[in-house]
Amino acid sequence: MRKILLTLLTTLLCSIGTQAETPTATTAGTYSFGSTNIGASNKFGELSTNSVFIYRNSSYATGNSGIKMNSANNSGWVFYLTSSMTLSVKIYQNSATAETITLWVKTVPSSFFQSLVDGTANSTAVSAPTLTASGSKEETLSSGKNEKTVTYGSTLTAGYYYVYATSAASSVNTYLRSITLASAGCSTPAAPTAVTASSTTSSGTTLTIDAANAASYDIYYSTSSTAPDGETEATTTSTSKTKALTGLTASTTYYVWVRSVCDSDHKSTWTALTGSTFTTLCTSHTVTAETNNDSYGTAAAVSTTICEGSTTTVTATPKSGYSFVSWAVSGTGSSLSSTSDNPTTLTMGTANATVTATFGCATPSAPSALVASSTTSSGTTLTITDAANTNNYEIYYSTSSTAPEAGTSATATSTSKTKALTGLSASTTYYVWVRSVCDSTHKSSWTALTGSTFTTDAACTDPGLTITLN
Repeated sequence: MRKILLTLLTTLLCSIGTQAETPTATTAGTYSFGSTNIGASNKFGELSTNSVFIYRNSSYATGNSGIKMNSANNSGWVFYLTSSMTLSVKIYQNSATAETITLWVKTVPSSFFQSLVDGTANSTAVSAPTLTASGSKEETLSSGKNEKTVTYGSTLTAGYYYVYATSAASSVNTYLRSITLASAGCSTPAAPTAVTASSTTSSGTTLTIDAANAASYDIYYSTSSTAPDGETEATTTSTSKTKALTGLTASTTYYVWVRSVCDSDHKSTWTALTGSTFTTLCTSHTVTAETNNDSYGTAAAVSTTICEGSTTTVTATPKSGYSFVSWAVSGTGSSLSSTSDNPTTLTMGTANATVTATFGCATPSAPSALVASSTTSSGTTLTITDAANTNNYEIYYSTSSTAPEAGTSATATSTSKTKALTGLSASTTYYVWVRSVCDSTHKSSWTALTGSTFTTDAACTDPGLTITLN
């Protein structure tokens, strides 16, 4: 177990040790050779942490003289710029004759620079980089011991650079001693070529700026289509090419412009957002449709999630024997087009909304038929046929053929479609009526028994027969 843990720890430490370090942008200043001594080709020294290096490609002088030059020597300085700078190099010569040297400025891949950042100075061997020509400058040094500063004519922009010098003769004592980088100052930058918006929400979006490197970017956004001019102040700024805009209003169309900035006096023209505008998403909430009693009916909304200020239709469907009465709504800021019309229209507020339908009784339709069966001397069974399906009935039976009126009290009630009448008189004709009931004020008309009447059977009597057994 200890061996396994040790192996895992070793692997973890190796993994941590090999993680790439972050290059550091070279700042303005003078970087001297000093007494740095690099003992072999393809090795390097570090003059500024993760920023300025000396790379030995071939012949390399030791001591304080500098980097010795010859006709094929590419040893020199490697550095990383994120802003524009000017370049000058100090050269020392001790020669009996005048000498012409050439100062070379070339670019290298970022991967080469990263290998120097990740390596160990004067220990890690680094393969020679691929050089891309950027420019050069020739300079003649007079004979004798003298030192001269050579200024490169062009401004260096952001990138990875390799600076070195060569001498026409290989036997002279000519050396590179130091390099000086100075801020180039500002010029008016080019305008961004494109600006796009993505990942838009109800309160923000992310802008992506397609532009050359600049110190910063001014961003102007508005709900008005009026474009900014040179004097318009930015709504916000960014030092990177992506910018998250936050705190925007939902369901709103915005116009956006961006410009590149070097300093307060050097700004590009404005570039409009691709497509001119973007629109934030709405703030949405849920709609719940319910009833005061699900036994009476149902309620439903066309849309169950809608934006603030948007509308949806809500409909109540009463069951047979019931009727729609009214609507009520709860939820901050929500409202209904009518509380009495069905369907109604909900306008969403700033919170979830609940719309409640209230149902009440309607006058039910009368039963379509009433029959009597299984009649005995003391009772019968009534069967009700009812389209209203109220399952609540009043029954009136009598030996008189006089039909009941609306106000007539029932002689029996039933909560089902069958009802057993008991306690009747034998050999008696009965008239029967039934009506459907929702509540005390909502009752149908009376429906008479099919055939109008039924007659109970005769009662059994004792014949009075006496049997004597001997």
